[in-house]
Amino acid sequence: MEWLWIVGGFAVFGFIGWIYEKVEDAKRLESQNKDLLKRNDSLNSTIDEWEAYNENKTNAWKTQTRDIAVREKELDDSTQAFGRLFKERTKNFPLIAQVWADLSDIADSERERALQCKRNPALKAAEEVSAIKKEKRALIKELVSWKYKAQNYEAIYPWLEEELAVDIEDEVNSDIYYSVYTERERIDPVTELISPEDYRQLSVSERNQLALNRYWMRGKKTKWMIGKMYERYVGYLYEKDGWDVQYFGIHKRFEDLGRDLIATKGDLVHVVQCKNWASFKTIYENHIFQLFGTTFSLQQEMPHKKVVPVLYTSTVISATAAEFARLLDIEINENKKFENYPAIKCNISPTTLERIYHLPFDQQYDNVQITTRTGEFYAATILGAEAQGFRRAFRWHGTK
Repeated sequence: MEWLWIVGGFAVFGFIGWIYEKVEDAKRLESQNKDLLKRNDSLNSTIDEWEAYNENKTNAWKTQTRDIAVREKELDDSTQAFGRLFKERTKNFPLIAQVWADLSDIADSERERALQCKRNPALKAAEEVSAIKKEKRALIKELVSWKYKAQNYEAIYPWLEEELAVDIEDEVNSDIYYSVYTERERIDPVTELISPEDYRQLSVSERNQLALNRYWMRGKKTKWMIGKMYERYVGYLYEKDGWDVQYFGIHKRFEDLGRDLIATKGDLVHVVQCKNWASFKTIYENHIFQLFGTTFSLQQEMPHKKVVPVLYTSTVISATAAEFARLLDIEINENKKFENYPAIKCNISPTTLERIYHLPFDQQYDNVQITTRTGEFYAATILGAEAQGFRRAFRWHGTK
């Protein structure tokens, strides 16, 4: 009997152990189920957020698409309206030119009649006036027509004046200028900045310094001259930091491809675009695209160098332009105003080691590169340049 109790006890303990294992398995399953439920809830939440985000993006895309369609329609309407306006504003140009030519024709006819009817008729002269009258009439008609067209273009596109501005310095009274100065003196552009008395009475150093002072103080400057001075200023900032600078924009003008300066230091090349604009103007993305495009093109020409696009401007850029500049890795220098700087270029000839300084209005000024590591520098005054043994360049013929 005892062995039956012993066997029964083992059976009971075994059953209890089996029950315990099943309970633990159930607990583990319940815990795993709870984790799965939490993960499922988290996944459902993520799916809901993604669906909401996707819906918002889809709605935003639809809105942008509608906005673009509206803007395209507005642009198309504006283009058509502009065409009608331009046609309306220009349709009377031939009539105006015709009236002007008729008035000139009447005046010439009166001269012709006066030559024919005077006491001693000048018939040959009257024939010459008649012949000239016909040619003059055609020329006047064409000239007046183009004159009003040009004025109309400038009224519609005010930026044309800025783009087509030529480098015209302050006007000199030509009668006095050519009667007072000799031909040799007129070669020196200093004569356009100081009086004949100062030119002849002052020493060479004094009159050169006076001319440089007048160069900074002169009030009337063309937009081209203002832009050129700004490019020189930015070039100075680079050169004093040891860069080699090519003044590409000053020499190429409208063919500069957006490369006003090309600054090089070792394997690093900066393509610099300079915009010295009024503070109320804004740089937009079209200039950013142009700068990126010309930099990309130069990088293909210089595969072994790192070419970096840089913009210097006296004003600010738009938010859209700033975003594109960030995406395209374009370095932006905003609100960089022009400042007077030591503008006398003190250059050392690499062949003769002769020390020559160039003033901003001298012929070779923009061809001269200042390399500070060779002892070249920018001087603020004539005395400062001469104290280091530099003389003024002989080729003065000016930068016009």
